[in-house]
Amino acid sequence: MSDLTTIARPYAKAAYGYASDNGAVEKWSEMLAFAKEMSAAKELKAAALSYSQRN
Repeated sequence: MSDLTTIARPYAKAAYGYASDNGAVEKWSEMLAFAKEMSAAKELKAAALSYSQRN
């Protein structure tokens, strides 16, 4: 899991920097919360796994 954290850190910093520079931290937070909810949806997990197995 620490590898995923290490990989994600620069992207998270860049996203936060962009949001902060553009006065959109709250909007980005809302979008990330929505993405988190969608990633937990069983139907989307199944579709993603099916797609990755075909490609």
